[in-house]
Amino acid sequence: MRASRDAASRTVLLVVLCLVTVFPLLSMLSSALQPEGTVPVGISWPTDPHWENFVLAWEAAHFWPLLISSVLIVLGVVPLSLALATFAGYGLAMLRPKGTRSWARSSSSG
Repeated sequence: MRASRDAASRTVLLVVLCLVTVFPLLSMLSSALQPEGTVPVGISWPTDPHWENFVLAWEAAHFWPLLISSVLIVLGVVPLSLALATFAGYGLAMLRPKGTRSWARSSSSG
């Protein structure tokens, strides 16, 4: 009986947290689809959504150079980080220096 109550309370908490997380995203989407110059009240789906607002924002902010810059950074940083983490993990596994267990516990706990 207690296990099912715990599971139900966890499920309710998870649903509440999901709604709290999704609400601002829905609010931004609703605002982005409104006609220019209008102020939306709450979350309301417009009768005539203006999808071109996304294209206009993309062009006005010059996202292409920013996107290319981000891709170049990712292509350089991710492989390097992966290689360094692999070497460090191998070194810790093979050498087993003092404090390895406590370091592993603290890093895996968050």
